[in-house]
Amino acid sequence: MAVLLGPAGLGLLALYKSIAELAQNVANVGIDISGVRYIFARRLTGFRWSTENKHTSLLFFSLIVVVFSGFYLLSPLFANTLGTLGTLFSGVYSLHAVLKLGGWPSRAVR
Repeated sequence: MAVLLGPAGLGLLALYKSIAELAQNVANVGIDISGVRYIFARRLTGFRWSTENKHTSLLFFSLIVVVFSGFYLLSPLFANTLGTLGTLFSGVYSLHAVLKLGGWPSRAVR
């Protein structure tokens, strides 16, 4: 079809594809927010969120809200600084969590 319509056909196909992807993403977010996936996972596998996971998700969600809000409320310099600090904080926190799970390697693997 795109060959028959030329560049306009390619544009229409890209538009329809992006609209379909947008609709799919909106549906996925709606399902995630409503908790349907969590309910199915909980019933099928017995999955439960631990207290530490709940606290970590709240921490990262708060960090995301602060950084994204900074780009609307602050000047670009301060917003970028805030984003950089948020990235560094999340990286250090993630590294700490991984090392807490697996421990620091005592020697190099040969």
